[in-house]
This record gives sequence, structure tokens and C-alpha cells, in this order.
Amino acid sequence: MACLRSVKKQPLYFALQNQGPLRTFAINRQIQLLPAAQDDVYIIYEYEDGKKRREELYYGQSFYSQTGRYIQVDKHVAKITVYNTAGNPRTIIPGTKNL
Repeated sequence: MACLRSVKKQPLYFALQNQGPLRTFAINRQIQLLPAAQDDVYIIYEYEDGKKRREELYYGQSFYSQTGRYIQVDKHVAKITVYNTAGNPRTIIPGTKNL
């Protein structure tokens, strides 16, 4: 399975099984993918209802693998705080020009 970013910054998922056809999937809801910086370590998502979620960014999940490092921006996210390896935060507010 693989995920690529479309021209509209939407995620496109590709799945393949042995001897089977390649299948492509798109998500129906509005999500943007922003590339993470090289030294970004984790993200704190703050939602409109006040809930928070932490997501860690990895370079790979198995031997010889490379994971796409993207920040997913959903319409329900009010604020995103990204921390780098030095612990310095940077804030992204969806719907503003710093996105």
C-alpha cells in the first residue's frame, strides 16, 4: 500500500495484492497533505471541540521502507503544533496563509 499527494494536495491510496490489479482509492472528505520538514518529530492536533491528538512522524516502519512524511489537515482541525528535534514548536492555523 502506498499514499501519494495529488495536485490538489489530496491523499491518493494505492493497493496491490499478489497477481491482482492495482487499485486506487481517494477519501471523500476534504483533507490536505502538507509536507513535513526534515527535522519534524511529532504533531499535536487541536480540534474544534477542544480535543487534542498527538501523532509521531517516522522515516520508515520496516526494513528498507520509506514512509511519506505528511501533515494531514482536516476541516475539523482548529490548530496544529509541529515540534522539531530540538523541541521547538511551530504553529499552523488551517484556513490562514501560513498553511
